[in-house]
Amino acid sequence: MKYLTLLRYVDSTVMEVDLNTGIYHVVYMPNRDFELLRSGSRFEDSVRAFAQGSVYPDDRGTVLGLLGDYMTQFFSDGLMKRTRKYRVLDQTTGAYYWCYATLLRVDIGNPGQKKAMLVWHRASDEQQEELLPGTMKEGMYRGTVINRLAGGVVKCRNDKWYTLADNGKGLCDLICCTEQDLSEKYHNRYLEIIFPADRDRVSQEMVSQLEEGRITELEYRLVTEEGKLIWVMDRSILVTEEDGLEYIYTLLVDVTQSHKAMEELQMSVERYKIILDQTKDVIFEWEIATDEISYSSNWEHKYGYQPILDGISRRLPFASHINPDDIQDVLKFINDMMTGRPFGEVEFRLANSEGRYCWCRVRATTQFDTAGKPRTVVGIIADIDGEKRATEKLIDRAERDVLTKLYNKRAARHKINRFLELSQGRECSAMLIIDVDNFKLVNDRYGHMFGDAVLTEMASRISSHFRDSDIVSRIGGDEFMVFMPGIGKHEIAMERAERLMASFQTMFKSNLKDVPFSCSIGIAYSPEDGSDFQSLFQNSDAALYQAKLEGKNRCMQYCKSAVNTAFEFKEEADRPEDERESAEQRGQATVAKVISMTFQELYDAADFDQAMNSILEMTGRMFHVSRVYIFENCADSEERCTNTFEWCGEGIRPQRDELRNLAYGDMGGDYRDNFNEEGVFYCLDITELTPELQCLLADQGIASVLQCSITADGVFKGFVGFDECGTARIWTQEQVDCLVFLSKMVSTFLLKKRAEDRVRESMQNLERVLNNQNSWIYVIDGDTYELRYINEKTHRLAPESRLGICCYDAFFHRDKPCERCPVRECAGKGSSAMEIYNPVLKVWTLADSSRIRWGDRDAFLLACHDISPYKVGEAVEGVTLLNLEDR
Repeated sequence: MKYLTLLRYVDSTVMEVDLNTGIYHVVYMPNRDFELLRSGSRFEDSVRAFAQGSVYPDDRGTVLGLLGDYMTQFFSDGLMKRTRKYRVLDQTTGAYYWCYATLLRVDIGNPGQKKAMLVWHRASDEQQEELLPGTMKEGMYRGTVINRLAGGVVKCRNDKWYTLADNGKGLCDLICCTEQDLSEKYHNRYLEIIFPADRDRVSQEMVSQLEEGRITELEYRLVTEEGKLIWVMDRSILVTEEDGLEYIYTLLVDVTQSHKAMEELQMSVERYKIILDQTKDVIFEWEIATDEISYSSNWEHKYGYQPILDGISRRLPFASHINPDDIQDVLKFINDMMTGRPFGEVEFRLANSEGRYCWCRVRATTQFDTAGKPRTVVGIIADIDGEKRATEKLIDRAERDVLTKLYNKRAARHKINRFLELSQGRECSAMLIIDVDNFKLVNDRYGHMFGDAVLTEMASRISSHFRDSDIVSRIGGDEFMVFMPGIGKHEIAMERAERLMASFQTMFKSNLKDVPFSCSIGIAYSPEDGSDFQSLFQNSDAALYQAKLEGKNRCMQYCKSAVNTAFEFKEEADRPEDERESAEQRGQATVAKVISMTFQELYDAADFDQAMNSILEMTGRMFHVSRVYIFENCADSEERCTNTFEWCGEGIRPQRDELRNLAYGDMGGDYRDNFNEEGVFYCLDITELTPELQCLLADQGIASVLQCSITADGVFKGFVGFDECGTARIWTQEQVDCLVFLSKMVSTFLLKKRAEDRVRESMQNLERVLNNQNSWIYVIDGDTYELRYINEKTHRLAPESRLGICCYDAFFHRDKPCERCPVRECAGKGSSAMEIYNPVLKVWTLADSSRIRWGDRDAFLLACHDISPYKVGEAVEGVTLLNLEDR
């Protein structure tokens, strides 16, 4: 404030004074006329010296007023500024001239401080803040000031409360109150009418703007008489009047409605911003005339780079972030919108920051000018990548064979027909139909699950021998079809077919020792053997039958002369009936052996855990697997499991201590979803599983896995499993049957054992509870009075008591029931309580008795509590029962 004052009063003498301490300091003195202000060590001394030596005699009393009520009233009234005028001696000419002495408050934010500045400046005709005679002040200010403010005026003193200096009529109309209300309720203080939350801000901004010597402009809230809030626009000007005080003339305009409109607009803007921030869609606006486009702020967050902003129609055809295959669709959309199409939509692929193309959908609306010409296009860019890929996945799933994941016959036919229509016979292509020889033997000997695994492995092997552009499909149980477009010459198809046959002969040698494995292949060529799917398929199928007739395990190309011969014969049976029955009997015998040994172990073993371990070892050695194990649900959670039993082959690392308290949901999804409707999880190769599950099994060294669920009343309780470590293994039907049997055995015996364990643990816990009660608890037969149960506290008090003897004998040494017996009292009521004295044990007890069922008989539960301390000195007759407390 010191520096603002100096700037405001150029060539003025300035003094700073602290009335609390009497210390003063002359900050600035442009000439020697005020030299006496530096003459004293205290403020009072300097003022008196100045008045005596430099002030006109008639005006000295005015100056000395600084040492009296003038300063005190200035601070008590909270004034900001006050001015007086008197004559000062010009030290150069010896004449007196008029001088304004202005008192300015310092540190207005601290009411306890009494610091001020005194500023003396010479009066002149150009002085902006003149003192006006009383006859002129109302006319001039009402004429000049009001004209400057262009409105009605509220007049306030420039003090800390902005005390009203007129009747406040304009203010009364604004806040709906009377002049009496202003005086009584608001104490004529304008600050008290301002909404409390706005007061500090108004005061600070008012002081700041007034110090700059300009008309203030503020907006804040007033509280009306009814307690409502209204917004006002405040335009004020500071004026010093004849009495030397500063007054603020204020024009107040009610701007409540405009503020409400502004708030609603702001809310709309905020809602719009929230929507933009939360949506994944990008909003754009394209100015057609300038060919410039703007995007919402989430473009860069979503795509990670700066988009094209100008020259849209010119630059987009060469934009690298649009998939080249979609450019023409985008250009057509742009042209349609530029030529006046009211609505438009296009789907295309847009690259993200990682260079991956993501599907998006643009929907836009055209805005037209008054002449009806397209002016602006506004629209959204919606992310439909997930939707598109899900649709493509569903389409692909519909086109794929469920088991082998190759194309099914319908999808393959559609793709082949489309190629043949487009090529119109200009390219040489080949169709191969592949049939597995003697596949029925595989299913009969090893079971359908094994057969499915063989088909899956065959599909993988076939795919590996052909190009990505070739169409590979499964068209029947053990039949496959391959279409090779654009091969150029026939020899290429024959060479691939021969490689495939050689590969088939080496498959499954370790698993199919007694079943020869091979395939037969028929080939037809386009265009010479047919230019449409149906013709090619019939001719390659005829070639396949010719290969079968000539002994199988061979490849035949279509020859028209052989067609009739091929369809005259039927393929003979693959295997005699007695051979198939022999295979089935071998599998049944193996399972029967496992059943017999399992039952023998379970019924003969005294130790259940040892019996389970023996069964796992026996099964593991019989089928030569790496590991056999059992997982059970945790006792405290059906969502977790623990490896409870395990047998490992030689060189296989045990996993039981590592696989404990595993969450089903943390194993690459819910692990239980891997089990089919028969409760079997069959996995030939763990690389086909999810990455998380694959990692979990690979850490255990597992290559193939076969598991069967343990269930109780339809609830998943765990599983039994075989692991093969090192190499992949095809699980045979007898191995599946054996595992299913083991799981059923576990469901019967293991779950029963666990239930018995839980009951036993509950009984032990109950026994501990009863033995730790501070009461003597026992159970009596309702007919014979024989003891059926005694807790430890009872036995310690009456060591001779034991199960089977009568209570009156054990505790009272009597040969018949007591006359006052709680059991008799309880018999007709269900429960009772009575006080009993035991002369043998010399204790008083409060005996609580209740009727209960003990096995298949009625019985009574008694709990006796020691009340001897409360019965000392009393004489008792007819005692019947004891209190069983330790003394």
